[in-house]
Parts: sequence; structure tokens; C-alpha cells
Amino acid sequence: MTPAEYNAIPTLLLNPQPTFESFSTSSFRRPRNATHFGAHMHLTYNAGFFPREGGMGLGPLDNAASWEAGSYFASPQGLRPAWRLFPDTHGSFVFPVMPSNDNPRKFTIPGTSGVPALSRAFYDAPSEEKPLSGLRAVIKDVIDMAGVPTSAGNRAYGMLYGVKENNAVCVEKLLDAGAVILGRVKTVQFASGENAKDWFDYQPPFNPRGDGYQNPGCSSAGSATTSSA
Repeated sequence: MTPAEYNAIPTLLLNPQPTFESFSTSSFRRPRNATHFGAHMHLTYNAGFFPREGGMGLGPLDNAASWEAGSYFASPQGLRPAWRLFPDTHGSFVFPVMPSNDNPRKFTIPGTSGVPALSRAFYDAPSEEKPLSGLRAVIKDVIDMAGVPTSAGNRAYGMLYGVKENNAVCVEKLLDAGAVILGRVKTVQFASGENAKDWFDYQPPFNPRGDGYQNPGCSSAGSATTSSA
């Protein structure tokens, strides 16, 4: 770490991205072009919350080539990105998703009570190649996502056809553009035009307007309440 980089740490800590003191007691730096070697700096803080060096060590770092700037949990097993859980306040989601460990274009259901999301600091700024880089998106429950089922608002349909092997073309295009898929959101059965409160396989989302009990819409009720919540 150069003196300029070290002096920039207080600025990084004041950045609006979710970087907190609890995630800044240690700093890991990967030298340019290094893949499995880096520096670990332990930081302490004075009353003004400006860090001062408390010791530095060099050592092997697993998968260092794939690191991105951001907050991590450090353990004997290595560094793991810190995901934030956002509450599904309006019941819009059928389930949240995370990228599969072995294939980032395939999804898994984390089984969390909230919707996990990484800090935007992990993603590059939008570019011509990836105009949606870091932009969060949700997928309606009539569009296939690899690794998870599509139920079209009907539990029997979801159980009959099970987990999908491939992403729909629109999902592939979103991923190509850099979008981050957060989960699958609710729809009325088979995306019909029925009143959202008439479906019964899944509870309809709450409308964020008024007392929450206004009709949230019909086929895109989950998408609408997620966007407006």
C-alpha cells in the first residue's frame, strides 16, 4: 500500500457506500496482477475515527485475482463478501436468489428471511459494454431462471415442471448488461388479468400506498410493489 493509498482510507470510510467501522478493522490489499498473494493491514481508530496502522503482514490469499473492492468477512477459510439482507416489507417476492457458487449465471435460493444484496461498490461503473452494471432487478414468476422453479403463480405448476435448466433470453440479456438479479416476484396465476386479491396459492403483495390493502395490480403486482416499496 502506497502512502497515498493509506491516506485515502478516511475518505473511503466516509463514502456513502456501506463501509462501516466494523468492516474496517482489517484492510486486505492485493498487489497489481497478483493472483494468490497480498498484504493484510490491521487498523485501529482514534477518537476522530481516522485509522492508524496497527501492524501489517504478507501472506497467501485464496482467489485473490477475483477480489473486488468492498466489505468482506475474514475467516480461516478465507474472505467472504458481506451481503446485506433487505426485508421484503410488502411480500412481493416468491423467493430471493443468489448466484450459484459454480456458475454465476445460475441461481440458488438462499433460504434467508430477507433479500440478500451486495454493496454497489462490488460492481464496476456502467459502461457501453455493461450499461446496467450493478443495477438491481427482479424477475416475474413467468420467466425462467436457471436453477430455480417457475410457478406462474400456481404451486401445482411449479411442482410439476420443477427447476429450470436455462435462463430465458431476457434474463441472459440482463446478465450480459451487468444487472444483478435479486429474486423472483409474484404474479397472478398464469399472468392472467384477474384481481390480485382473488388468487390464493400465494398471498398477494401489499400495496405501499395508503393502508397497504389497496389492490396492488394484477399480473405485475410483484414487480410493481417491489419497484414502489
